[in-house]
Amino acid sequence: MKETYRTRFEHSWTVGLIAVVGFANLGLWIADPAWQSLMEFLQFDRDAIAGGELWRLVTGNIVHWSAEHCLLDVAAFAVLGWLYEPSLRRQHERSDLPLRQLCSLPVLLLVTGYGVGLTVLVLQPDMLIYRGLSGVDSGLFAVALMLECSEAKHDAIRWWYVIPALVVFIIKLLFEITTGGLFFGTQSLGDLGSPVPLAHLSGAAFAAGYFQASRIEQFDETGQRTASK
Repeated sequence: MKETYRTRFEHSWTVGLIAVVGFANLGLWIADPAWQSLMEFLQFDRDAIAGGELWRLVTGNIVHWSAEHCLLDVAAFAVLGWLYEPSLRRQHERSDLPLRQLCSLPVLLLVTGYGVGLTVLVLQPDMLIYRGLSGVDSGLFAVALMLECSEAKHDAIRWWYVIPALVVFIIKLLFEITTGGLFFGTQSLGDLGSPVPLAHLSGAAFAAGYFQASRIEQFDETGQRTASK
């Protein structure tokens, strides 16, 4: 029987990334120098990046400042990933591109994570160290809104929650950029580090840009459609 998105585990990338983040942040719970060194090896470090350690642009997104910071970011990612990874897979089911499944969640997360790191590097020169998944979470939420808008074209009742969610998301980003604070006041949940509104905005922009680009119809030499709508 040919395998389809209905017969395989649809949340493998979500579960996989949660496992990776959990492993990378064990130093928050285990007082061991080796785990602390691992987190420092992965964090966004401006001086280290200037020295050629470019992986930190991406891996800085998976380490955190505290247990509260990690749990909050992972919880947001887990909910969004669980709800929308299947939809992202289906976006590429009709594509004839090789490794089309890799065009769904993992590449989206890689592009978004790199975009967040690059933005912090270029536009936030005063930030020497950066950690956190919130920029990637913001990107995944932006893509979730785009998926919902696409579905709402065929199911008008969805607009009743899509439009309010979109408005709140835009207000959140604008509030954070203009005030430098967190819109939902989540600092009360514990030590979440210093907020980086630019990371949230860039995460949303890079994720939305990649997702829209991946949906552009492509044609082969005979003029036949080769990519999904």
